[in-house]
Amino acid sequence: MAILLGSVQGRAGDPTLAARERREAEEHVSRCSDCWAVLSLLHELATGEPVPGAERMGALFGCGPIQDETYLLAGLTAEEIRRRHPHVARHLGWCHACRDRVAEVMTIERAAARGDLGPLVVPAAPRSRGAAARVGETVREAVGTAVIQLRRVGAVFTAVPEGFLVSPMAAPAVAFRGPPPKKEKEPKKEAPALGQKAEFPLPDSPLTAELTLQPHGPERVGMALRVSGDEPPRLSVHVREIRAEGLELVGRYSVRGAAMVVVKGLTPGQYVLEIVDKQRARRFRLRFDIEST
Repeated sequence: MAILLGSVQGRAGDPTLAARERREAEEHVSRCSDCWAVLSLLHELATGEPVPGAERMGALFGCGPIQDETYLLAGLTAEEIRRRHPHVARHLGWCHACRDRVAEVMTIERAAARGDLGPLVVPAAPRSRGAAARVGETVREAVGTAVIQLRRVGAVFTAVPEGFLVSPMAAPAVAFRGPPPKKEKEPKKEAPALGQKAEFPLPDSPLTAELTLQPHGPERVGMALRVSGDEPPRLSVHVREIRAEGLELVGRYSVRGAAMVVVKGLTPGQYVLEIVDKQRARRFRLRFDIEST
C-alpha cells in the first residue's frame, strides 16, 4: 500500500527491484477488494472526487454474493469446498480479501468448538417505540440517536442506538497531504470512533438495513443504504433535516430489491431517516446527527 501511495521508495538503489515491487503491489490490489476500497477512499479524501469507474468495482470483484455464502463452508475441507461450492472455490482462489475472511471464520469456529472462547454473549436487540401513524400503517422509531462525526480521515459513527452492529473500515497508517493540524494548548477530546458501517434489523420485519458512510469532502458526508431480506422489498426512503421551522425534505428515493440508495452531500445538522415498507404498511424512523470536529 505504501509503495502505491508513494510514501516509500521501495528499493531506492535498485530501479529493477523497485519496479518489481510496484508491479507486485498493483497485482495484489487487483485481487483484493479490501485494499482497493482503502485506495479508493484515500483518493477521494485527497482529491474530493471518486476514482473514475469506482461504482463498477463492486460488481467486478463480485465479493458480495460470495461473502453471503461463506457460512456454507463451515466444517468443510478444501476438497469438499471445491466439490460442493465450485464457484465459491474459484473466487477464493484469487480474492485475497474473501480468502482471509473465510480463514478467520474457520479459525474462530474451531476455537469455539474447542471451548477456547468461553460463553458467548448475545447482543441486545435494537429497541424501538411506536409513533403516530396514518390509518392502516404502523410506525416504529429507534430508541436513541446515531451520531456521525466528520473527521479529517473520514466520517465515523461515534454513537448508535442500542443493538446496532457497527463495523470499522480498515485503513492503513499513511501520511495525508496538506499542512498538519494546528496544535492547541488543550486539544479537544474526540469521542471514540465506532466504525463506518452500521447494521440493524427493521422492527417487526424480516428486513435488515445497512448504513455505510461515504466521504464527500471535509464538511460533507454521504450515506449508502441497503435493505435486504428473504423477499425482495419494495421501499421508499426519505431523508429529512430537522430545522426550527419543522422538517425539510432532503431526498426521496424508491427502492426495489437489494438496490443501494446513496444520499450525497449531507452537512452538519440533525436529520431523520425514514424507511417505508409499502408491502407491509410499516414505517421505520432513525434520528441521526452529523457533527463537525
